[in-house]
Amino acid sequence: MYRLLLTAVAGLLMTAPAFAQSGVVIQVDQGLTDAVLAKPVSAEVTAGTISDVFRKLAAAAGVKIQTDLQVQHILPGSARMPIRQIRLANVTLKAALDALCVKFGLTYKILPEKIWIEVAPQLVALGRRVTIQELIALGRLRGTRLPAAGTTATLKEFLALIDGQLKIGSELTDEMTKAAANKQWQLAGGISLAAALDKIASGMQGEWAVPDGKISMLTYAGMAKRKVLSRLAAPATVHANAAPLYQVLTDLGRQAGVTVFFQPGALLQLPEATRERFTLRMRGATVQQAFETISGVTGLGYDVNASGVAFGISPAARAIGGHSRLAEMRRNPMVALMRFKVGAIEMNVPIRKNDLPEAVYHVLIQRKQQYIQQLGSLLAPAIAPPNLLPDDQLPPDAQ
Repeated sequence: MYRLLLTAVAGLLMTAPAFAQSGVVIQVDQGLTDAVLAKPVSAEVTAGTISDVFRKLAAAAGVKIQTDLQVQHILPGSARMPIRQIRLANVTLKAALDALCVKFGLTYKILPEKIWIEVAPQLVALGRRVTIQELIALGRLRGTRLPAAGTTATLKEFLALIDGQLKIGSELTDEMTKAAANKQWQLAGGISLAAALDKIASGMQGEWAVPDGKISMLTYAGMAKRKVLSRLAAPATVHANAAPLYQVLTDLGRQAGVTVFFQPGALLQLPEATRERFTLRMRGATVQQAFETISGVTGLGYDVNASGVAFGISPAARAIGGHSRLAEMRRNPMVALMRFKVGAIEMNVPIRKNDLPEAVYHVLIQRKQQYIQQLGSLLAPAIAPPNLLPDDQLPPDAQ
């Protein structure tokens, strides 16, 4: 027998052992065999991390166990998921992996020469570091099975049953899932509630997650967006010293493993100093926090979608003029053009408002208005008056 000193898992309908295999992905490949998974192991960790547990299991079984980087960035608590106490005594490697993965929201795959640990897709889809509440909700859904006889129910009925027994609520968040909520589903007996939700979501061309401890179903595009968001929780290191801004942003995208796009002309609307000589130093923040910082100082906004992160001028910056070239020209218009030659080269140099003393600028504006009035007087006899028609004779598109 084994014992995990953690929060107990409640039962539903027919309670399975608290740490059944439900929801764990096993892909048998060359290298590691069933004999390896059946090998007895023991491990005890007090005031350690989940990484310490996997390290001890790997040593006890004589295999390599490797965790995906997202395990550090998505699990709650801190980067390495601190735990109070775990004790596994003389259990098979498979039973230990099943128990840990169900309890900590992970899955594992058997690959050549190693076991690969990654975060369960229902947590990855949240797009951020998960809470204890969400981890517990997923664990209860993965650790509780349907009765052996199975059941037939609509999605609404199935979700209502889960809510009634486990007190795990639900929400259907887009039109696709709402429209399919009344379809009947045949659910096999003995499978976990999580596996039943997997079947329903797959049949609806979608996925499910547990935001705030509630079951939520989305289309694949919606879930893909959440997965991009989850990658933005990766740690960011920025040492930009007078570097092109596009290079800084694309490098942050590479650190998170996401693609960074730019709306046409967005960067050209920034001042040259911001666009070509951007300086920023950050350490200990996430990629998303770095994006937020850059957006705040440049006026750029960004949108996360299923394909990646798209940058453009933010609506707020656009509304007030932001740092766009057009807004800059309006604030500092050209008032004169100075022409001169340097050898055989003729040059035209614009003179803007801020180049001149205020008194000189006002004199130029007065001279300009006087010239326009004189020009209007000279041309007035040659300008024919407009041909005005009554409203009822105007073309339809001019009324």
